[in-house]
Amino acid sequence: MDEIRLAERIFRIIRTRQTQLTEIIISNQVKDWNDYQNHLGQLDTLNYIEQELSDLLKKQEQDE
Repeated sequence: MDEIRLAERIFRIIRTRQTQLTEIIISNQVKDWNDYQNHLGQLDTLNYIEQELSDLLKKQEQDE
């Protein structure tokens, strides 16, 4: 059960940061092109981590 709580907390952190980055981009708060690319890179990385964590949890469920 502790693994599930940890995963839920990580998902919450990821989604909060995704929302923050999206708001920054949408509201045109990026400083320049490099800043914009950096934010997109962070979003891409967070999406990747979120998907990997989700896949691991599904695999663990199937193994139980």
